[in-house]
Amino acid sequence: MAKHSHPTEPTDPHRLLADADAAFAAGDHYLGSALLWESAECALVNLAKRCGRPHDTDGDDLLFFSEWLDNQTSTRYYTGGHTTASLFGNNAKYRFIEPEEMEISIPRVHDFISALTSYPVPPKTS
Repeated sequence: MAKHSHPTEPTDPHRLLADADAAFAAGDHYLGSALLWESAECALVNLAKRCGRPHDTDGDDLLFFSEWLDNQTSTRYYTGGHTTASLFGNNAKYRFIEPEEMEISIPRVHDFISALTSYPVPPKTS
């Protein structure tokens, strides 16, 4: 995950999400974008670990995990959520998302993170 100077526990996507919201509210769309992606990435990694799936953040593991979730749920929700959230990671670097687009997309990423953090993982059988 990207490292930023913020006072949160890096494994808590909700704290990262709160930091992202604070950055957006302060008008720092680039830090907000980075933190929003970091929050989604964190939620994906946490869930992938709980599901026993690969979760490397340097490759395509999180995209493949999102596709796996779609297959489990017979939807395209998780891949779409990953794609929307990852745009914010790219926006932090390349600054291409317009504020109007952010207003539409930020709530979608919030919903995606909520879905990831509340995803029911069946107990492991021995």
